[in-house]
Amino acid sequence: MTEPAQKPGENDRDREYRLLTLVTKKLNDAKTVVQQLDPQSVGQVCDAIFHNRDVWNAFVNDVSDDRNKLPKELKVLLINLAAYVNKNSDMIINGHTDGDLDMLIAINKHVMDGLRGTA
Repeated sequence: MTEPAQKPGENDRDREYRLLTLVTKKLNDAKTVVQQLDPQSVGQVCDAIFHNRDVWNAFVNDVSDDRNKLPKELKVLLINLAAYVNKNSDMIINGHTDGDLDMLIAINKHVMDGLRGTA
């Protein structure tokens, strides 16, 4: 996964917020494609889900690092959310009815709110 480099003056929270904004937009666009039942655009849906999963896996790598200063409880919560994101993503990709694209979008938005201090 190639992510945009950190912008000058941008801290880690800003970058994380920017990445979540990017993948959440892709998920919303994918949701529109799914609602239109456009079989030609299945690649767009998969791309959005894989990109979102990559961002969450990067979060897990970050919070698993001993140098990460987040409280242990928050680290555990983020790792559990990432596990759910991965499981839900697999269900969507594999066409299981329990897969929920709206839930992936909601999780991202809640974490974005937390990053901005609006949760």
